[in-house]
Amino acid sequence: MSNIEENDFFEDVLGNFEAKLIFGLNDFSRIALRALAMNTAKHDEFEVPFSDETTDEKCFTLVKDDGIYLVQAYPRADDEPLLVIYADGFDPRRDEDVWEKSQNVSGDDFAENICFSADQLQRLKEGSRLGVSISETEIGVYVEEQK
Repeated sequence: MSNIEENDFFEDVLGNFEAKLIFGLNDFSRIALRALAMNTAKHDEFEVPFSDETTDEKCFTLVKDDGIYLVQAYPRADDEPLLVIYADGFDPRRDEDVWEKSQNVSGDDFAENICFSADQLQRLKEGSRLGVSISETEIGVYVEEQK
């Protein structure tokens, strides 16, 4: 995937997975990722996609439809905008061949929560990048260590 070869951390931890996604490579997405992490830390209830259930695990929702992106999993107020953070290379407004690249991740559209430890969420609040690996059986979440 684009730019993943430029980062040894993500190459090492995401190396053998079928799909590799990175969030927070450019300044705008890193600021948005920090905002999402800060807002997530303030909430105690998170919606489970395609369900009436909730969880208390701190999480974002990973979505694949028109591109691949993260959104908040906590319930939003009616006037609160949806914060959308595209994976590097998967923004249909900016990147070419997004549909084809997205099909390599999954042939189906999906929405899955990805949950974070307190340490991971803190690193995201501090500006770390996020790597997500996807295979047929699992989704891995990797938050860059601060230097």
